[in-house]
Amino acid sequence: MNGRTAMHLAAAQGHVDMALKRLGATLRLPEHEEASLLCNAAATSDAGLLASLLAAGALPSACDYDGRTALHIAACAGSPVLAGTLLRSLRRPIGSLKDRWGHTPEDEARRRGFKSVLEVLRGTRADGR
Repeated sequence: MNGRTAMHLAAAQGHVDMALKRLGATLRLPEHEEASLLCNAAATSDAGLLASLLAAGALPSACDYDGRTALHIAACAGSPVLAGTLLRSLRRPIGSLKDRWGHTPEDEARRRGFKSVLEVLRGTRADGR
């Protein structure tokens, strides 16, 4: 299956079998492929798929060829819910997530005027809603 695991295929379809997760199955994909899946979920505002990918072990800090993460995309899309979901899974400071132009997710939300996303990113609205 081109190096893809059963967990990857399930996550890509939005159907992560929690029994597989309990057995230790993970996506185990190259970072750019995980980033692609996460960024696509954020771009389409697919909260279910995003949660499934994270539950399957996708790294929320995985970045694409431009250094953009799903959090950058969620910030651009104006989605505080997706931003909150990603922040809860993130294991590194949000300020360290800079794309190739040096922009952080906070920069993206600020530039587009998404105050609710900025509140989540700054921790003043921790519920992600």
